[in-house]
Amino acid sequence: MTDSITILERQEEELVFESFDHADAWNLGSTIVRIDREAGHAVGIDIRRPGLVLFRAALHGITPDQESWISRKAAVVLRMEASSALVDARLSAARIDPAAVDWLGAEYAVTGGSFPIRVRGVGVVAAATASGLPGGPRPHRARHPRAPGGRPSRMKASPRQVKGGQHARIRIWERASGAVRTVFESRDRLYEAPNWTPDGRLLVNGDGLLWTLPADGSALPEQIQVAGLPDVNNDHVLAPDGRTVFASANDWHIWEVQLAGGAARRTTADDGAMHFLHGVSPDGGRLGYVRLEPVGNAWPTSATIHTIGADGTGDTAVTSHPGPADGCEWTPDGEWIVFNTEQFSTIPGHAQLARVRPDGGDLEQLAFDERVNWFPHVAPTGDVAVYLSYPPGTTGHPRGSPRRTAACLGRCVERAHHCCRLRGRARDHQRPELGSGRLRVRVRRLSLPMKNQGVHMSTELEQGFVPLFNGESLQGWHPAPRVYGAEYPRGPSIAQKLEEMGLEPPVNPEVHPARWFVEDGVVVGEQATPGYGGYLVSDETFGDFDLVIEAKPDWPADTGIMLRRQRDSWEGFQVLLDHRPSGGIGGFFGNGLASFSAVPFAINAEFDDERRPVRMVADDPATSVEPVTPVKRGRLRYAGDVEDFLRVWKWGDWNELRIRCVGPMPVITTWVNGLKVAEIDTATIDAPNYDAAAIHAVLGDGGHLALEVHDNDAMFGEARWGRGAQCRWRNARIKDLGGERAV
Repeated sequence: MTDSITILERQEEELVFESFDHADAWNLGSTIVRIDREAGHAVGIDIRRPGLVLFRAALHGITPDQESWISRKAAVVLRMEASSALVDARLSAARIDPAAVDWLGAEYAVTGGSFPIRVRGVGVVAAATASGLPGGPRPHRARHPRAPGGRPSRMKASPRQVKGGQHARIRIWERASGAVRTVFESRDRLYEAPNWTPDGRLLVNGDGLLWTLPADGSALPEQIQVAGLPDVNNDHVLAPDGRTVFASANDWHIWEVQLAGGAARRTTADDGAMHFLHGVSPDGGRLGYVRLEPVGNAWPTSATIHTIGADGTGDTAVTSHPGPADGCEWTPDGEWIVFNTEQFSTIPGHAQLARVRPDGGDLEQLAFDERVNWFPHVAPTGDVAVYLSYPPGTTGHPRGSPRRTAACLGRCVERAHHCCRLRGRARDHQRPELGSGRLRVRVRRLSLPMKNQGVHMSTELEQGFVPLFNGESLQGWHPAPRVYGAEYPRGPSIAQKLEEMGLEPPVNPEVHPARWFVEDGVVVGEQATPGYGGYLVSDETFGDFDLVIEAKPDWPADTGIMLRRQRDSWEGFQVLLDHRPSGGIGGFFGNGLASFSAVPFAINAEFDDERRPVRMVADDPATSVEPVTPVKRGRLRYAGDVEDFLRVWKWGDWNELRIRCVGPMPVITTWVNGLKVAEIDTATIDAPNYDAAAIHAVLGDGGHLALEVHDNDAMFGEARWGRGAQCRWRNARIKDLGGERAV
């Protein structure tokens, strides 16, 4: 937004008259008329000083509505002595809603279109105003007629508009740093769906038109001059040749246009169906689109994914499952089409991400999540995508939230370092009908499998997360040996308890820390001395947060993540990642906090004939070495089901763990690969020697994070940590919740 203000201010500094009289007004107005007539614009042009109109012209196609716009925009210039666009930009930058400014009544229109006539040494003496230009608040132009015999009239669409109090912001997200910057902002027009062009511009749509603008925000949007193109919606894609644009129009067809402008060509046949473009194959030969078949005047409830040749031939169905499907796009290698579908769920509206071969084979679910996930856009590297994630219970086509009426992701470029999105801001009465959960559109990341690799999913929830590792070193973290402390605050030591049980504690563990290192961007932990464990502790402390991290432990490897750990002692809550016999994953343990155990289930491994672990199974209570009891499970506020867990766990691959920790004595919630596993309220745990007040006195409202390499105690031996075993961690990121409280 600052860039736009700078440009507008520079224009006003440069456009200054030495003098300005009635003859100058006539000459200036006549020049504007000539330019607009040559461009075919239907505009009204006005030059006035306070109380007197100096020039007025109405070109063919202007409507009476423009008379009001002209007067109101000119009133802003004459009062503020700045262009109406600059006034708009300054208010927007200050986050001031014009409706909240007392003196900005109905006689003012804070929107672009009126420019001050400034005389050097005198100041502003008049205002030159145009209404109806492409780029104005409500362009009025002839609309393309609906194709005969096509869609029902009641389903006819019009370009979407911003509403009172809303802003359309085009933003760029730097994937590497997480920084977000605003390129352009408008209160007049709903700009959507930014895409990158090869020369670094952004291609967007707005008010049924296609526009480009520089990605650095150095200039205003420029309309692509296209003949014969109906109003377009927000589905447009630039072909691999960098010159051809395919776009969905509000006549329900797909059209081909050139980025440089010219005549449009319709791609899809007039077959009575509705066609919504989403992707172009890497070779540019085929288009991926969503096909809807209306029945009478009813909006279709089912959609299928189709591909069609770029020349309009060879229309082919890829999916056939009844129900909604959307957002189809090719992976860069051309091997897959990714999209969102509801066919994996019995809950209406519960869209999840999937992939399928272009011939319709090998359908595979990619996201396993309680949220509603839409519109995956794949990076050129092929391993990462960005998509929209809505709260559980969202139904229908998710079009917004109280904070954002539209969130449209653009295609990523430059080796996936950038991504664009658009955001609006709605008032309460404009909220869509969404289900339960916080009504907030969230931008999430999905890591896709490369060719011939297994499924790899990452479910980053929204902007605001920051990385915990730099991918090159352990900067910001330090190793610590696994030295036992007290069993509970002011209680006996764990070493003493082990001796009472006849078990030998580790000897001099402080001189045998675990080994931690970074390899290919992955943090690796292992026992440096067989039998001895340790921790990798964050230098920084954290209070309330959402943590997302991916782990790949060997079997067996008893590991986990400590929360609110004290720097120089072992107290803290631990989220378990016990990837070993009778292990608990996603449950909790209290290190130095009365050693409470709260787990929803236990797991084990199934072995082949050569005693190699081949897959995860549920632990058998009859043979369990650490069985789950009703007491352990009863300590949880939520306890997941082991069969649900086994369906989402990926053996021998990366799995994502999300941890939410909120509150002075926190409520801690865990998810694995999007599946909610467990939740505990640490203020209400019922366990021997567990004193919430005493624990809070030790831990306070925050603490360090720590990754664990367990030692081999006398109870489990090498079943706790196998010889040569490792646990690997990557994509760790955290979001400070800033005082949010769980409910």
